[in-house]
Amino acid sequence: LVVNYWDATVGVFGLDATSGAVQECRSMFDPKEGRAMKARHDKHVNHSQNDETAQKERQADPHSHAVILDPLFGKIAYVPDLGMDLIRQFTFDKASGTLKAAGMVPSGPPGRAALGPRYIEFHPTLPVAYVVN
Repeated sequence: LVVNYWDATVGVFGLDATSGAVQECRSMFDPKEGRAMKARHDKHVNHSQNDETAQKERQADPHSHAVILDPLFGKIAYVPDLGMDLIRQFTFDKASGTLKAAGMVPSGPPGRAALGPRYIEFHPTLPVAYVVN
């Protein structure tokens, strides 16, 4: 399971059982549905200067920031989306290597913007997830 911050895609790649080498792409999700990104690797957004201009540019596109599997069954993948201020949910089939979109939840209260969720982690014993905005 991988995410690409610059084009927001979420993918699944096979691994060679012997060498661990990355193999074919088994599944790919593109939240922009093929549209070009406004913020690009060659057009820097200054994240350290978190002013309105930087926030507007960063929030103009989805930016998948991490992918975390649920710790109990390993069948639900959660992807914090820095640009859209939400957590995407996918069902993950390890055998086939496929992801299917299964919904999304906002990363903060209604009316708040530029929250920028980056990571999600689950408590080891409680039914609680922590999101770092």
